[in-house]
Amino acid sequence: MKSNRVLLQATSIIVALVITLYFSYAKVVCAETQGKIVRVIKKIEIKGNQRISTTAIRSSIRAREGDPYDPQLVSQDVDAIWSLGFFDNIGVELEEMTDGLRVVFLVTERAVIDEIQFQGNKKIKAKKLKKQIEIKEGDYVKPYLLKLDEDKIKELYIKKCFQRIQVHAESKVVDGKTVVVFNVEEGPKIRIAEITFTGNNNFKRRKLLKQMESRQKHFPAFIFPGRFEQKKFESDIIKVKEFYMNNGWLDVDVGWEITYNED
Repeated sequence: MKSNRVLLQATSIIVALVITLYFSYAKVVCAETQGKIVRVIKKIEIKGNQRISTTAIRSSIRAREGDPYDPQLVSQDVDAIWSLGFFDNIGVELEEMTDGLRVVFLVTERAVIDEIQFQGNKKIKAKKLKKQIEIKEGDYVKPYLLKLDEDKIKELYIKKCFQRIQVHAESKVVDGKTVVVFNVEEGPKIRIAEITFTGNNNFKRRKLLKQMESRQKHFPAFIFPGRFEQKKFESDIIKVKEFYMNNGWLDVDVGWEITYNED
């Protein structure tokens, strides 16, 4: 059995800027007044809704006026309203009446996106970034969708050699409008200046380079730009290892290191 160790090194240019921002939201579960005497729901009210109709909210709950008050059922109704996807907070207030209870569902609607902006994007136009994301004006602000769109923007930049791209989204109110802003830290493009091999005692560098799709930057740059794509480079490592194994080196270890410079 032959044994060998090959080390690949890619040299390129990079400035790393890392900014991460996460959004969170809370769900408020109802608080009920406990008592031994069965109380009747005399009135159900919905408060706090502006865009979502009271009828739509009422249709999602099972508690009814005239029914005995059941705290478990009301808690399930809170979950049902939550599942509509239109609210950031939901609560329940119980008010004693002379002949029963008033059950009030308090809701806080999610903001509706009035405008989407991009800041810090110099290499890719806002129009193209807007096509990349899922959210649109008129949609409700949903933190998990903003996070997904952050990733979509990153994917687009990575395809264009911006491997250290950072994106974070925020929602804010500007002049009474809800604006979603994607803040972009592009950093420079990463180009492969050189690929070197260490430990390749049995095969020449040129032979190993032929096993790889990644290429160094050289003239003319518009044909050989030397784009560094990490997934492609990782695939190249596997190809080099397979090349050694196909030639009898069953115990071969191929690792890689990246060195960044500003030249």
